[in-house]
Amino acid sequence: MRILLVLVLALSIAAPAIAGPSQADLVKSRTDAAAKVYASSLAKWKAGTGTVDQIAAWSVRWLGALREAPLRGAKLKTALAEHLARMTDLEKAVVDAVNAGTASPVDAEAVAYYLAEAELWVARGK
Repeated sequence: MRILLVLVLALSIAAPAIAGPSQADLVKSRTDAAAKVYASSLAKWKAGTGTVDQIAAWSVRWLGALREAPLRGAKLKTALAEHLARMTDLEKAVVDAVNAGTASPVDAEAVAYYLAEAELWVARGK
């Protein structure tokens, strides 16, 4: 039994630890990926193949990835404000598209929901 214990200890000491990415690296990777998919989703919508829901969902995922840092104080307020700015820009684009006849009024109603949600989050500061 003692030999087995010595062997297990020797193997655990001799085995190299496999170092993966740090938590900070993972948060950055997740944030970068969400930002990239958000941009792609917006481009798809502008080309007529994406949806407002996809754009808003990826903006929320981007915000969620940023919050993994974790964010507090001014950094949290900045992240919330950036999400609100994305939703404000999306609302303008959707209203313009609806007025031009290239988007459905349902898109305007959906983006109004997402914009109100972002405004509420900013007002709550969380």
